[in-house]
Amino acid sequence: MRQSQELRREDGDILLEPRRHDAGAAADPAFIRRAIDGADLNALRLALLQLTGDEAFAAMRVEMRPRRGGALASAAVAEEFVPELKRRAFELLSGATLPQPRARFSPGELRRLMEIFSGAPMPGDQEFALSCEELALDDIPRDVTWQARPACADAIHVVIVGGGLSGVCMGAQLGRLGLRYTIVERLDGVGGTWLRNTYPDVRVDTDCYNYQFKFEKNYPWKEHYPTQGEVLRYVRHVAKRHGVLPHIRFRTEMERAVWDEPAAKWRLTLRDADETAATIDADFVVSGAGLFGQESLPAIPGIERFRGRILHTSGWDEVYALDGRDIALIGNGSSGVQLMPTLARKAKSLTVFQRTPQWIGPIENLRKTFTPEERWLVDTMPFYWNWCSYAAYRSFTYLQFLQEHDEGWKAAGGRINEGNDRLRAFLIGYMKDRLGDRTDLLEKSIPPFPPLSRRLVVDNGWYDALLRDNVELVTEGIDCFDETGIVDGGGKRRDFDLVVLGTGFKVDRYLAPADYVGRDGVTLAQAWGKDGPRSYLGMAMPGFPNFFMLYGPGSQARAGGLPSWIEIWTRYVADKIVRAIERGARSIDLRREAFDAYNASVDARAGELLWETDGKGGYYVTKEGRSIVNQPWRNYEYHAAILASGLDDYILR
Repeated sequence: MRQSQELRREDGDILLEPRRHDAGAAADPAFIRRAIDGADLNALRLALLQLTGDEAFAAMRVEMRPRRGGALASAAVAEEFVPELKRRAFELLSGATLPQPRARFSPGELRRLMEIFSGAPMPGDQEFALSCEELALDDIPRDVTWQARPACADAIHVVIVGGGLSGVCMGAQLGRLGLRYTIVERLDGVGGTWLRNTYPDVRVDTDCYNYQFKFEKNYPWKEHYPTQGEVLRYVRHVAKRHGVLPHIRFRTEMERAVWDEPAAKWRLTLRDADETAATIDADFVVSGAGLFGQESLPAIPGIERFRGRILHTSGWDEVYALDGRDIALIGNGSSGVQLMPTLARKAKSLTVFQRTPQWIGPIENLRKTFTPEERWLVDTMPFYWNWCSYAAYRSFTYLQFLQEHDEGWKAAGGRINEGNDRLRAFLIGYMKDRLGDRTDLLEKSIPPFPPLSRRLVVDNGWYDALLRDNVELVTEGIDCFDETGIVDGGGKRRDFDLVVLGTGFKVDRYLAPADYVGRDGVTLAQAWGKDGPRSYLGMAMPGFPNFFMLYGPGSQARAGGLPSWIEIWTRYVADKIVRAIERGARSIDLRREAFDAYNASVDARAGELLWETDGKGGYYVTKEGRSIVNQPWRNYEYHAAILASGLDDYILR
């Protein structure tokens, strides 16, 4: 007998409650066999080994299966062991009960299990530490607790800016600590970017095992790559389940935060939807505003003269009818590529204005739904969800190696490194397969930069839509707008009813539109005036005491799911707040020398990676070519640096 999940609904959202049931009670033999046939067999093998301790599962050899033309690889059970694995799994799962799972495993046991999973030694202790958190055997793998909670903690008030994934995660952590907090959210619900972006077919381009918090396990996703609606329900579910919703002030914008040195507090100016201004105090401020809060609107001559409709993908009008319209789409990043096939199906004509081609390729299971058999196996088999999550995490880690130059490989005639060159060949082959004899489109579709020097884009039917008779791809640029249409760079004009802007966001406007004023009246804009936004570990700034950022400058990981990194950042911020309170400090301020040393190392390391050397012009870097979005370390290095940063990096007063 063991824990599984039971669904109920409240206000249209899924809530989970634990229940206990027998392994075979809900499934006949044919159902169980289908569940096993559709399983991730390596994840199932490790779950069976961990549950039973049967060394026969450990003895089953694994092999690395190439993916994406050999650029990536996944550990899989060798074919000769598959029948035995399935037989043993069926015997266990069709029984009346399963063995009782052990509650704890030693680090040595976990390291051995991970090495059995991949068939190779664990690279090092730093990688192992991050891997343990991603395996998520603990109820809350990245929790913060008090060492000795002082009475003064009851009076502390933390204000969180933003009710997206970061804000909800931070609120859940502060709630577990028993700290009083308020979330200020300018929209009318939680979800952040997933509440704002409602254009057709918007979805995550990361699979659900990577796109979920590790403290909220085994959510019943409908699709492997969830849609916007699913993700929004998930954020609502987490906010409800962890008691975050009562702490949120919706339709309220934080306009300005000023540090009051004598009081050691932040004075915040808020504005409600009815334009009523109010001032509140906070002992600590945590911004969860992120970097996708300000739309990037193109500065094209004459755009203000256009009398038709203009829609940015983040401000979609779900009532506006697309059918029979002459539509222009500007931008071919992730949003534009997701939306374009829908526009093509509905429009009378669709003209796509492409400034720079992107690497647009396929991804496995993009629209695959979870079958009842898959869901039953995840709910029923102890540790299976954990190893599926671990497998998804491991598959992402290989991307990091494709972002780095291999000078030996290049000296022998290669472009970047073996994996990156394999990925390039795979993506070009995919384009050729989709576009067939349309060599004109192929020539326009191959980017001048290597894969991963800018964000890879998932094909949502982009190439198929390009082949439609009502779709035109324009690469001559845009000269200007007029009252009824657009004149391209070659002088040809076209009339449009609707212009869709898939032009992304102003990622250099971190924390916008709020204005922060720290010690000595220095604003964040002034602190970042020299060469753009910077931070320490993506979370702190000297001269801005008791202030932290989630998804701040230079914090985006080189691989992996965003929710896990939000948990890692949240743990760091909560730890610093708690330790300062425990020591009786009224303020905690980052040391300038820690900030300067860290940023010097960031600049040196980032200069070796693709987005600064080859991908200039993408949103990862400024117009000067400096990276302000991605952190340059491999995941385990960045994770280790966060864990190693203690109070010595700060001044407590």
